Amino acid sequence: MFAKEKDSQIVLCEALIYSKQIESEMECAMQCTNVKDCCSSMYDISIEQCSLFYACCPKTEHMVGSTTLIRNSIPERVIGPTPKDCSDLSPGTCSGVYTIRPQNGVDISVFCDMVTDDGGNDNLHYITDQGLYKVRFDLEDYSGNTAYAIYDKFNVGVEGTEYLLSISDYHGTAGDSMKDSAGQPMNGMKFTTRDKDNDIEYHNTNCAVRKKGGWWYASCTYSNINGIYKEEESADSNHWYTFDVRKGLRKTKIMTKPNLEI
Repeated sequence: MFAKEKDSQIVLCEALIYSKQIESEMECAMQCTNVKDCCSSMYDISIEQCSLFYACCPKTEHMVGSTTLIRNSIPERVIGPTPKDCSDLSPGTCSGVYTIRPQNGVDISVFCDMVTDDGGNDNLHYITDQGLYKVRFDLEDYSGNTAYAIYDKFNVGVEGTEYLLSISDYHGTAGDSMKDSAGQPMNGMKFTTRDKDNDIEYHNTNCAVRKKGGWWYASCTYSNINGIYKEEESADSNHWYTFDVRKGLRKTKIMTKPNLEI
C-alpha cells in the first residue's frame, strides 16, 4: 500500500536508489515494492521516469506532473537484531523514538534524529563506550535564533568514575561553552549534583546548587543546559553563554553518534 501525493516531487537526492524509464505510475509503485529497501518512489509523467528512494519520510516540493508514492510500511525494516545506536537503523528511517541495545547495557528507548548532521548518564556511558563518538548541542532562543556546537570527541565514564567527561575538538556556530569563565574546560570533569560536589571550588559553593542543575562543572561553567527553564537572563537559567550569554533557551537538544572520521 502507498500514500499518494500528486503534483509533488522528492528532493532527497542523497537517498536515491535508482531512476529508470517506466510506462506508468502503477508500474513505478510495483518497482518500489520489489526492491527491499525502497520506501518511497516518484513518477514524472512528462518524461515517464520512475525514481526509487530509501527515504520513508522524504522532503518534497510542489511539481506539476510529478507524483510521490510513499510505502505505508516495510516489514523488513523491523526484523533483525536490536540496533546498538541510531546509526544502525536502516537507511531512510524516519526520526522518532526507537529501542536500542548498547553493548553491555539493556534496552533503552531513545529519540533518533535521522535528519540533523547526517540521535541518564549510565545510558550515555553504555553508548559512548562502544567506540569513538561525537556530540552535538542544538540551541534555540526565544527570538527563534538557532546555533549548534559539535565536539568530535565525546565519552562519558562509568558510575565508578562519577561519569567522568571526555570532550574536545569543538566546531560550530554557538561557541565553545564547555568551559568556565577562566577558560578551564569541562574535559576531565566529573558530574556534579546537589548532593555530590565534584566541581572546582567556586566561592565555597556547590555549582549544581548555584546553577540549579546537575552538570559537568569546573569553576561552574559557561553552559548550563540542565538549569531552570525560563526566558530571563540569570546564572541558573538553561543557557549557553557563548551563544546568548545567560539568557534562557527555548529549546535545547543533545545528540550523539559514532565519529566515523577518526
